[in-house]
Amino acid sequence: MTDDLREHLQDLLTHPGWMWLVEQELGHWQKEMSTYIVQAVGEVNGELALQKLRQIVAAKQAVERVFARPRETLKRLTEPPVTVHPYSRRGSL
Repeated sequence: MTDDLREHLQDLLTHPGWMWLVEQELGHWQKEMSTYIVQAVGEVNGELALQKLRQIVAAKQAVERVFARPRETLKRLTEPPVTVHPYSRRGSL
């Protein structure tokens, strides 16, 4: 399953449709985000403006996580596991 998943993720990330989707949606989100920020900053109530800005940031992070997940998963699958050697007070024997 791991080898299949690795291959599927590599195929996904290099597929023209995926690249188009990422470019279009992230670009669209950045334009939308600018509009939302301007609206939030124009809010008379400072607390409401802060809440709106927090929502904008949370939504931005969620969108970025969705698009980053395939690349992060592939990276995790292709990197060799880190081996941690426990320290011994006796030194090496």
